[in-house]
Amino acid sequence: MDNKWLKYALPLLGAVVVLGGLVTWGMGERQKQQDYKAYMDNLYAKSYYELVGHVQNVQTNLEKLAVSGDPEENWILLSNVWRHADSAQQNLGQLPELGVPGSDMSKYLNQVSDFCHVIMERLSRREPIDVENQEVLDTLLVSCVTVMESFSQGQPPQGEEALTPGIESAPYESIQQTSIEYPHIIYDGPFSETRLETDLAHFKGDEVDADTALGKLQAFLGEGYAIERGIDTQGDIPTWGFYADPGDGTGRLVCAVSVLGGRVLTVLWDGEPPQEVMDEEAAYQAAIDLVADKGLRGMVPQYRQREEGMLLVTFAYQQGEVLCYADQVKVQVSLSDASLMGWEATNYYIAHHRRDIPEPKLTVEKAEALLRQGLKVMDRQLAMIPLPSGKEVLCYEFKVDNGGQTYLIYINASIGHEEEIFKLVENEKGMLIIKDTSVDDKTRL
Repeated sequence: MDNKWLKYALPLLGAVVVLGGLVTWGMGERQKQQDYKAYMDNLYAKSYYELVGHVQNVQTNLEKLAVSGDPEENWILLSNVWRHADSAQQNLGQLPELGVPGSDMSKYLNQVSDFCHVIMERLSRREPIDVENQEVLDTLLVSCVTVMESFSQGQPPQGEEALTPGIESAPYESIQQTSIEYPHIIYDGPFSETRLETDLAHFKGDEVDADTALGKLQAFLGEGYAIERGIDTQGDIPTWGFYADPGDGTGRLVCAVSVLGGRVLTVLWDGEPPQEVMDEEAAYQAAIDLVADKGLRGMVPQYRQREEGMLLVTFAYQQGEVLCYADQVKVQVSLSDASLMGWEATNYYIAHHRRDIPEPKLTVEKAEALLRQGLKVMDRQLAMIPLPSGKEVLCYEFKVDNGGQTYLIYINASIGHEEEIFKLVENEKGMLIIKDTSVDDKTRL
């Protein structure tokens, strides 16, 4: 009896062991496949979004070339186009063939890269961009705009789609520009992200302890806030951290006060966005009044942007007739009750001082004559602008129109060099200032 049981039990037990092994192996293989799919999803998504960024940068720099009249600036812009076109090709090579005219796009990027390289070599031999070459660059720009517009809806493929070649109607047929965040391309105003060399000499006063800093923050914010200690920071500008609760349960303000001098450097709202019930002009005036109330004199509002129930206004210091862009303050007020929702004054306290501004060696007429022909000058003024070196230079700022597109062009008031170009784009939220998203020798702003 026992032998008979063993006769059937042993094969059954073996079958169970084998089946268990197969199940374990299958689960392991399935997990590997899922891990591989996740890896490919991430790889394709990374290449996809980087491709968008590089093509956008090609367009931005080609647009600047259409208004730049300075050979040195032309060389830098062409170099940027050449580099971004080459990087875009590398990203394109990482994407699967999912219905995208990849060979056509690769051919286009090759043309852009090769042509810009040829023009760069001519500029290095002091041969200017002639009319014929400029027409080719204009054609490349039109094609680039068409490429970006044709990529209008779509996302990187996920899961099975990412691993299946030859699939029809693939997401890569289009790129949705509006779904991509460009953290370095949208600015609150010219040079809003620029910081000069850290000079604590402009922070006046002695070091303060946490209790003194709390008192200064309370005086800055006014009544009605319950303030508690937050996270302190170290570095070039050590700060005391605080949380300020308005008591309405909607959120709190995250604040930083400098250890040196007790200056309120930053105030950021952390909570639900307020409802928009105020007129924007009233909120704009409230921001102007708030800056004046804090004792910052000579600050002139430059740009504003409305988003998530708040209005952001950027101010720059004006000394006489000259705007000093390094001395900037950003103020955010609620469109519900005009209360303070944001404050950024680090650049102001680092840079602000009375400057010994030199007299321009060029007249405004001579500087304007250096602009590319065909541009319509809408406005002009003197401005001290920060350079990537951490220094400042006096320039003429020209606001120009080129076929319906608006730009800010900065001409060095001493030597006539074209120092910087920004593109202005106005939408329902305000004015955006656009430049290259990359960080290179020329555009480290």
